[in-house]
Amino acid sequence: MNKPFAFALFAMAASLLSAEDLLLNGDHTVTVGAGSTQTISDKVTGPGRIILLGGGTLVLNNSANDFTGGVIISNGVLRADASGAFGTGPISLEGEADCRTVQFNATKGVFPNSITLKDKTSSSTYPAVHAMQPTTLNGDIVMDPALAAQSNSNSLYLSIDKSMLEGDTNTAMMDVKGECNVGNGMLILAGGSDDNVHVAYYRLYGKITAGRCTAGNNVNRKGAVYLYNSDNSIVELRIESFNLHCGAENVFYGATVQFNYNWQWGGNRSQGCLYCGGYNQTARYFHSGTSVGVNHNISRNDNDATVASDNLSLNRSAVITFIGKSNAKSYPNAYTRLIGNLSVVVDKLPDALDTYQRFCYFENTMTGDLTVKGGDLELKAGVTFPSVKNVNVSGGRLYMQGVTNALPSLAKMTVSGGTFQCDANCVNPISYGLADMHLSGEGKLKFGNGITNTVRKLYVNGEYMPAGTYTKANLPAMEPSGDTGALVVLRGRAGAFMIVR
Repeated sequence: MNKPFAFALFAMAASLLSAEDLLLNGDHTVTVGAGSTQTISDKVTGPGRIILLGGGTLVLNNSANDFTGGVIISNGVLRADASGAFGTGPISLEGEADCRTVQFNATKGVFPNSITLKDKTSSSTYPAVHAMQPTTLNGDIVMDPALAAQSNSNSLYLSIDKSMLEGDTNTAMMDVKGECNVGNGMLILAGGSDDNVHVAYYRLYGKITAGRCTAGNNVNRKGAVYLYNSDNSIVELRIESFNLHCGAENVFYGATVQFNYNWQWGGNRSQGCLYCGGYNQTARYFHSGTSVGVNHNISRNDNDATVASDNLSLNRSAVITFIGKSNAKSYPNAYTRLIGNLSVVVDKLPDALDTYQRFCYFENTMTGDLTVKGGDLELKAGVTFPSVKNVNVSGGRLYMQGVTNALPSLAKMTVSGGTFQCDANCVNPISYGLADMHLSGEGKLKFGNGITNTVRKLYVNGEYMPAGTYTKANLPAMEPSGDTGALVVLRGRAGAFMIVR
């Protein structure tokens, strides 16, 4: 026999333990005082819904619950201690109270419910969704469109605790199979109450729509976020204390990718890394805040960000393409290391006023190519690419500023359009006598005063040129300016070897 749900509410002092079902017809309000926890262990059934008030914690722990009306969390924490304990209806976080959280505390629990954040943005103190055990969420997680439209700073805050399944690398703390949609707001994927998150991670299979998606939070923790949907629509992707792994092509297409450096916990910082997984990714540009860290006495080589093709092996190639920021100029630094079987392409969208990607300070051990199709790629302030063998410039500009031996293994440089430029502060900017240079079409060379680039062979529109020194006086491709730089060709078409000084 089903007993009315109202009877169960009056019986809370007796822990609501009963062999009978609790029948929900219509809305039923449960008030749990702040600091208190109350539990419903009976099976909850029927078409009605629960409305939680009071600021305390209400626990549902019966896996047979099948009520369909869902739950409104207006003030308090709703916790599931059994898989499916929330029934099948929607969960809505409504109202103005700070304390509004849905918690999942069933090991490998599976939940079909959709979750909607309404009326008020969530905070790190009371995240909207909190996985305390490995959890699979099959429903959508969204911010109400009216809330998302109020400000692009409104946040839907998700959190996870450390996995209790030690050594089980196949179990995520939160598997999200549905859509995550916050409109222009922020989706924050962060650590939970455990300060030692190391093996915990998110896997997001559904489409993400967000003005900003943040992997990690401002604490010295390590975790991981895996993205698997190529239809994601993310304006800005922030990589903080968690690593981000790409499980498909273009999982953040067109996003600005920003590496944030954190300096909490006694001055130590945590920095997430990007692993492409062997897939091609396209970003507006990379930006990283090492300069901010330096202002707080954090060295640039302290746990710096890396971008890699695959964190497990280097056998899968990946391409990072930069396409520029729409309707604005961008001049981003990237204090990151590019490693593994990775290539970089700088291009320019038709609606981008400028595309400008800068790499500086670090040795980048990536083994793929550097290609500029549009916009600018700047190599600056001590950056090196010791394993890059091919550079291609078909438009835009590849600009070297203040570098020394930036491309020591370069075998071939092709400039078929755009400009290859070195300023006067460069020292041996390309390999001394190792590279073959191919000039064609509208390709231009521009070398600062006193800069001499030395190549092994020179081809102009397919013609093998004699050895010698080339300046704007005898090589039309040299930019006609006041600069006095030169190109020295060591080996001419006759096969003779000579050095011209």
